[in-house]
Amino acid sequence: LKTSVTSAALIKDKSLVDETDAKEESAIITVGTENDSGEIVSNLSSAEKGTIAHRILEHYDFALGDIKTQVENMIKSGVLTKKEADSVSVDRLERAINTHIFSVVNGKTLYREVPFFANFSAKDALCVNAPENVLIQGIIDLLAVDGKDAIIIDYKYSRLDKDKLKEKYQKQLCLYEKAVSSVLGLNVIKKYLFNIYSGEVVEL
Repeated sequence: LKTSVTSAALIKDKSLVDETDAKEESAIITVGTENDSGEIVSNLSSAEKGTIAHRILEHYDFALGDIKTQVENMIKSGVLTKKEADSVSVDRLERAINTHIFSVVNGKTLYREVPFFANFSAKDALCVNAPENVLIQGIIDLLAVDGKDAIIIDYKYSRLDKDKLKEKYQKQLCLYEKAVSSVLGLNVIKKYLFNIYSGEVVEL
């Protein structure tokens, strides 16, 4: 049995799947971002804008700073189109990046968009009594490693408040932690949700 981390987290607690989530579950699995904000800018949905924001952060150099210049360089290099760059608020991204969250990864080795496959028992992954193992696949947005310790940061683009974000994604981040521990042998000391939309940080 093979499933994604997002779908596994949703399956574990059906109370987290409302009608909107159910309709968008396949998009969540495919794109890896959540259409929570309901924003539409330049005819792009919030899920598409979330994907673009993820891509900017994937290529953003924290040591260089100056996100506006870096976004311009991403356009020149073909990482982004001008239309994509114009569809997201660079000022919002700049405010978000300047929050304290990224200071915790200073001096650590950073790995971005880390894909993983990990085997778990169905009981651990899905909270069902079944003898089968489940192959969980997912992508960790930012993994900061210092020796044998690791910090996980997962990006979201959402209008949900901090409590609802925590409720919705806590199980997902727990599966990330288990995967990092079992596959990489690292000790996860902190897990964060970083809401690009609001600049808020949720520690799990």
